[in-house]
Amino acid sequence: MPEETPAENLPSEVVEPQAKRQRTEEPAGEQVAADAAVTQNSKVATRSKKKKPYAFAFGYIGTGYFGLQYHEGFKTIEEDLAKAVHAAGGISDDNMKKGDSGLSPLQRVSWMRASRTDKGVHAVMNCISLKMLEPVDPAAFVDAVNRNLPGQIKMYSAVKVTGSFNSKTAVSHRYYSYVLPTFAFLDNFKDIFDPDNARLDLDYIAEGVKDSSDEGDDKVEKCHNSSVARVGKYSTVPDDMFEKLCKYRISEKARADVDEIMATFVGTNYYHNFTKHKAPGEASSQRYITEFKIDRIEVIEGVEVATISVKGAAFMIHQIRRMIAMAILCYNAKLGTTFIKRTLGKDEKIPVPTAPSTGLLLNKLVFGFYDQKLNSLKRNKQEGAADLTYLDFKESAPAMDAMHASIRKEIMDQELAGRVMACWVRSIPHILHAYLGVDIYNDDAATIEAKMTGPFQKSRPDLDCVKDEAP
Repeated sequence: MPEETPAENLPSEVVEPQAKRQRTEEPAGEQVAADAAVTQNSKVATRSKKKKPYAFAFGYIGTGYFGLQYHEGFKTIEEDLAKAVHAAGGISDDNMKKGDSGLSPLQRVSWMRASRTDKGVHAVMNCISLKMLEPVDPAAFVDAVNRNLPGQIKMYSAVKVTGSFNSKTAVSHRYYSYVLPTFAFLDNFKDIFDPDNARLDLDYIAEGVKDSSDEGDDKVEKCHNSSVARVGKYSTVPDDMFEKLCKYRISEKARADVDEIMATFVGTNYYHNFTKHKAPGEASSQRYITEFKIDRIEVIEGVEVATISVKGAAFMIHQIRRMIAMAILCYNAKLGTTFIKRTLGKDEKIPVPTAPSTGLLLNKLVFGFYDQKLNSLKRNKQEGAADLTYLDFKESAPAMDAMHASIRKEIMDQELAGRVMACWVRSIPHILHAYLGVDIYNDDAATIEAKMTGPFQKSRPDLDCVKDEAP
């Protein structure tokens, strides 16, 4: 899940004073190897060797994981990564134990991720900061970590950083991509999808919402998913329908129209409708987007695929996937950019659906805040600054390119095998009706415009029971 916006007042990056380092010198004694390639702790106690601030650059294919962030009892990227770092000697045995302090193993080493990713989301590049037992040879340490990682996770680099470095607040920009077939933006939606029984029985929706203990957006999201599952129509796409979809090629005009819709999101807006647990007008829901557009189009295994570029300072949970969903719905139902601007407004709570996680990947992190501070330390010849490097990870570019190719292959394999986006696109008529009260087959342009500008609760009686308690 994408991260919260970095705090305005960033922690100052300082190099540890020499006196403090002298007081914590490790005692002389026999060293033991926690890994054949990594010389590690003293024989007496692992915590007697001073931990140092480090940053890891790594990438992963998120399929099969419940997201990046460690959560006991669930399979997460961080759990596998922490175990591999421990096996390589970077985290001591004592720190990996639960103990009586109430702190998790990751909290005891000041573990912090640069960007949280949700279930099934991938990353070409992400970063973890922590205080770890310093390796003699960082490159050998990275190799040792990778030997203990599953094939879909790879550490690229481990570099020493300033004492107060925090990978979350040090990032100035985050670059994401969303890969999806261009048939998500159909010129002839009504010709490909049979309008018969296109709208599911709305009793399912009303009953599902009334019986749900969830609030607001979660109610609409879950009742939509459960009603689709109960009917079964949109959980599959027949072969003949999928063949039609795969032959679709987006026109230049359609691409321009989609880019125009996406450009509406650029700038600073309120995104409480595009995430969870945010109330209208809440200042923390504001986000600054610098780019949202189709970056490239290519044909892969007979399917035309678009890569959408999303760049910004920071993102919240589900935000990008809801931005993608809104762009798709607005194009197919011709809702217009005026409605998007309404969802980005400060005062209203409007249900917005969520696109599949399959196509989302974190591409790049820009450590502008950290590099700016480090530049100042180097310019002032601060002690220890000369030994630190800027976090561009250029030397890891070939490994990142290989991970990028693997992620794109995984996305296409899932789409061709599971027809993930095809199923989601097929459910668009139901999504439009459940969320926005729009009948894509029977509403004319004037009716749609009236629904998009009128009060939502009154225009959607089937969702009158969805009450948001936000002030």
